Order: sequence, then structure tokens, then C-alpha cells
Amino acid sequence: MANWQGVSMAAMLLILQAARAGGFSAGMEERTIFSPARGGNVSVSVWYPASGDTPARVIGASPIFEGVAAAPGADMAAGRHPLLLLAHGGLRAAAGQGDWLAGLLAEHGYIVLNVQAPRARDAQAAAREAWLRPADLSAALDAVLQDSRLESHVRDGRIAAVGFLRGGTSALMLGGARLDAKRYQASCDSGVNSGPDCAWFVKSRVDLRALPAGPLSQSWRDERVRAVLAVDPELSDSLDGESLGAMRVPVSLANLGVLADGAGIAPANPLLRNLPEGGYKQFAPATPYSAFKLCTARAIKLLAEEGDDVAVCADGRGERAAVHEEIARWILQRLAAAGIAGQ
Repeated sequence: MANWQGVSMAAMLLILQAARAGGFSAGMEERTIFSPARGGNVSVSVWYPASGDTPARVIGASPIFEGVAAAPGADMAAGRHPLLLLAHGGLRAAAGQGDWLAGLLAEHGYIVLNVQAPRARDAQAAAREAWLRPADLSAALDAVLQDSRLESHVRDGRIAAVGFLRGGTSALMLGGARLDAKRYQASCDSGVNSGPDCAWFVKSRVDLRALPAGPLSQSWRDERVRAVLAVDPELSDSLDGESLGAMRVPVSLANLGVLADGAGIAPANPLLRNLPEGGYKQFAPATPYSAFKLCTARAIKLLAEEGDDVAVCADGRGERAAVHEEIARWILQRLAAAGIAGQ
């Protein structure tokens, strides 16, 4: 990939326009749904192809991350559209990191449920997210399909799950992958670098072996999900190989960049050995942060002042925008190959 330091603003706009070459504008509404497995509420932003003249505004801007343009409350475009469940981020990711992708996919004719699990109040609670997050996705789908206003716009049989990081694991589980309870319970035995969030769990003295094996190993397969796309899926080493081999939906996997030792994210391509169908893509140069929202001009300075990891925004706006374009093109291609194309 080119060095983006000298890219002009005009060229940058062309990159973004190429990624957003859909035939619609994006509408958006916020919802709160009840997740029975969690016993509590989950926030869902519904992004969709919009019609009419409702003015757009910037959604989800912060001092660190740029927002995304959408028209809250706009009418949905006529007809039926494929539906995507989107789960983005790890256990402690900031809310709304998937907004850029949700808005883009809405512009290409998809209804997107961007499901934001509540941030765990502590490490002990976070360890239970392994099974709560896929359950949240199914609960969000239930809520939408029980809403006659939204359900009337959903195209029958065209539902897919798209996930990044822990969300990628959840998407695979909706497609039929299961966790191996013993592997997950032992996943931090080697210390702080042995798996995602192990440093947090070890510091907080969380005993993964005390977690109940039942919900860890049970199937969270949702038969309504017809395809799965997972980018940098966490807990890959804890997935049950037999369950991967039994999956009967198209599965597409990807990694962002070349992962360093101790990164806590297993490369996705070894999973292909166990999958009946699948394709693999590596986006490089890139990092897992490349799939986060675009950073503001002040982001690195603010992160440094707060003592946070400046790597979140180190790739630069132009390079991240280019990776966004690549990711979006890959997702649209893989969805079309699975028979879940937008309008």
C-alpha cells in the first residue's frame, strides 16, 4: 500500500467516495432491546437504506474518533432488503466502532443491526461475555423481526452475521461454531500474553475454570443466519474443531495485518482447515485498529495526554480510509457470493 502522508485531500475524498458508491443514503435509529440470556438490555443502532429528504447529521463523533453521516428517523427505502447483524470490537472497545461500516452497508441497500453489548463492569463479568454476546445478536434479530414496521422491509432468507474481534467470534458462533469449554477455561493458563484480555483477567484474579461449562460449550447457532464473515476473530484457539467442520453456511475469514506474537488474536486462516466452505483474506499493511472509525486530527495528542495507547490512531487517516475501502469491498463481494446482495 502506498505511503499516504502526501495524499491530497481531493484524492482522499475519491477514496472515500469509491467506498461509499451505494445507491442510497443512510438512515439510522437507536433502539434498546432485552437480551434474555443477559437478563438486561442491549443497545442496537439500526442502519438502513433511506428515502426522502430527511437531513443527515454526524453520528457518534468524539474527540478521538470522527462521526458518520446519517439521517436519524428517515423513512426506509421501499421494498425488502437483506439484513446484517454487525458486532464490532473486543470486550472493552468504545461504542460505535462499527458505525462507519454500518452506514456504508446501508448505502448499499442493507439493513444493519449494529449491536453494542454493554461494557463489562469488571473482569469477572467480562469473562461471561463469551456466550452472552452471540445471544445478544440473536435477541436483536428477534426484536426486529417481531416489529412489523421493520420486518416488512426484511428480505426473507437473506440474513448474515459480520463480526470483528470478539464480534467475529460471536458471528462464527451464530453460524454454528461452538467453544470448547475446557480450552476456553485454560486459555489464560500460560499467563498474560496467552489470549485476548488475559492480562486483565490475570491481574483481576479471574478464574476462568470456575465458569460454567454448559453455556460455554452449548450451541448458539441461529438458523436464520445464512452466512458469516469474521475479521480477526478472538478465541480462535478455543473453538471446537468438530463444530467448525459441521458448519453448513458460507464462512469468510480475514486478518488485519501480520499479527505479532502475544497479540492475543489467533490468525484466522488456520480455522479454514475445519470449515466446509470458506475463503480467506489478509489486509496488509493494517492492524486490528484499522477497522475502527477514522481518528480526528487531535487524536494522537489526546491519547498521549491521557496515557492511552496511541497505536489506536497511529496508522493515519488516509491509510485507515484506504483499509476501510478494502474491507467494505471484500464484505460486499463475499455477501454477494453467498447470495446476500443488496440492491
